[in-house]
Amino acid sequence: MIPVEFERVDLRDGRGVIWLASSAQHDGAGFRLPVWVGDREAAVVQIAADGLRSARPLTIDLLQRVLHDFDLRLIDVAITAVQEGLLHAALTIEDGTRRRAVDCRPSDALALALRERAPIAVAPEVAHTAGVPLD
Repeated sequence: MIPVEFERVDLRDGRGVIWLASSAQHDGAGFRLPVWVGDREAAVVQIAADGLRSARPLTIDLLQRVLHDFDLRLIDVAITAVQEGLLHAALTIEDGTRRRAVDCRPSDALALALRERAPIAVAPEVAHTAGVPLD
């Protein structure tokens, strides 16, 4: 896995794009990964990045509450695969004795990672297939 950092959220033509940037070299160069999502999902990720809270709980608030109420810890999130042009993600969660990977949408994974300040990583195959090389 290649560590990445959240860079920013852009809105384009009613769609959102979450930009991740490599914090390590891959194949001799850095890369950026665009994660295309709906405009609502992009807004939620931006809310998480800005450390804001909404008047009513969002899905990431629910997930965060479940983690804390059941003494679970988010270890990291990963963009794990590209299948039919769609990115897939997983949360790694620990209960103190074991770790589990939980499949989820990339937007939910990234929003939760930002809220929990958890590391974000990208599978090398994803970086190669969907990443944009840095100049």
